[in-house]
Amino acid sequence: MGSTELLRLNRGVRNWQEHGHHGPRFARGRLPPWRHDGRGTGAQHPDPRGEAGHSLAEIAQLLDVEACRATSSRRQVAKTRTPARGGRSGTDAFGQRQRGGHILPSARGYDVRPTPLPAGQRRATGETDLGGRGTEMSTGGRIVIIGAGATGRGQLGQVAYSAGWSVTYIERDRGLVDALRRSGRFTVGLAGETVVNVEVSDFHVFHTLEKGASQAIEDADILATAVLPTNLQSTVPTIAEGLKLRQSSAVGKPLNVIACENMERSSSTLKRYLKEGAPGLDWEWVKQHVGFPDAMVARAIPVPTEDPLYLLAEASQEWSVDLKELAEPMPRLEGMTLSANQAATLERKLYIKNTGHFAIGILGFRKGFALIDQAARDPEVSALADEATRESAWAVATKHRLDRDWIEGYRATFLEEVKSPFLPDDVSRVIREPARKLAREERLVGPAMLAHELRGEHRALAKLIALALTLDNPEDAQCRELRARLAATGAARTIAAVCGVPEVHPLSAEIREQMLPA
Repeated sequence: MGSTELLRLNRGVRNWQEHGHHGPRFARGRLPPWRHDGRGTGAQHPDPRGEAGHSLAEIAQLLDVEACRATSSRRQVAKTRTPARGGRSGTDAFGQRQRGGHILPSARGYDVRPTPLPAGQRRATGETDLGGRGTEMSTGGRIVIIGAGATGRGQLGQVAYSAGWSVTYIERDRGLVDALRRSGRFTVGLAGETVVNVEVSDFHVFHTLEKGASQAIEDADILATAVLPTNLQSTVPTIAEGLKLRQSSAVGKPLNVIACENMERSSSTLKRYLKEGAPGLDWEWVKQHVGFPDAMVARAIPVPTEDPLYLLAEASQEWSVDLKELAEPMPRLEGMTLSANQAATLERKLYIKNTGHFAIGILGFRKGFALIDQAARDPEVSALADEATRESAWAVATKHRLDRDWIEGYRATFLEEVKSPFLPDDVSRVIREPARKLAREERLVGPAMLAHELRGEHRALAKLIALALTLDNPEDAQCRELRARLAATGAARTIAAVCGVPEVHPLSAEIREQMLPA
């Protein structure tokens, strides 16, 4: 059975589960957009037997619907509008491609999960042996998010709010705190084939220095950060104060501190910062009551330039948390995946999506493009980004024994979606802080070293590392520092210091061969 027929079956089941015999009317001849508020707007609905005429039992067996029951939103307000420019080809109504996997209903739209593999073989996403847990129905909980920026609101807050969780923000930007308090709401426009506006309200927001910040942490189930890796250490005083208050109040339930940053071992790094910056904490108590599971987040969200209360975001999203480091019990949050192989999940995302994004940014900047989607549609940029992500995808799949067809679908989907004009993302944002992004385990050097160790191709990755090292962007402090270091110490020493690649390593020589003069 093909993915198109499977999608049709799934749509029938989803409407039967959520709306019984009173499904919502199709808007403009399209399928119901993304997620509904459960009230319905009419009497039309697809046949629950599916357009192919299969019985519900057959559909349930095909789609595993018992393991991933759909739930209707109790608070979300969704409105659709047609984007100003043409839609994506080859996508469903939510801008998410259907490739080689089961299409499962969820509150986020359709999750594409890999087809089950034979016993002993790992899934392409690295989510192994979960017994159907994956993304589960929410039971409600409290999440505190440090950082009310693009990721904090456009992904974490929107997903948690839509799942029925209580949301509180801690933010250091006084102007943003005041704006959120005055409005009491913000909107996330989820851009797919149409744009679905999701209004988020009923949240609390505190400035970092207000007493309410630590009090919010006292009663939370999840404390998340979304502040960028360079600002992660600055969250330590706020977190430490909240943990002390939890201990003094004898809060019995566990807390999971989840750093949702674009970096490896995010929460583990935050835990180290906390140990160094808050030595007065009772670490025996912390060990018993607080988890620091590493996380991976993925959703393209350009920083709003006009209205700070409206964020345009990619319709699809990934939020994966390390199951093995979770402090249990924790209420399940629909939209968060618990992964038994977080390393594979993170590397798959970092070495394909982040690698591709940075590659397109570097090449686009050199060719004078202002926006990522414009650069991604350039033939030369597209060709080198395709080659580099092909090399990194091979390395990830080989290391973690992942299904190569699924990985190729994931890679190809990203390269197609990044061309979408509905999410105008600045090239300057994507290439900022190049020294951090050139670190040993980051998006270019990491997959290049891995491919070298596994005896795979990595020439395109080496070329991109060379181009990133010699970027001439006077507005970026790290760019200026890199060029100064190259001039003062030479390429070999700069590569060793910045990229963690020894001067005698073959990759260092390959990078130097392709470097342009600084």
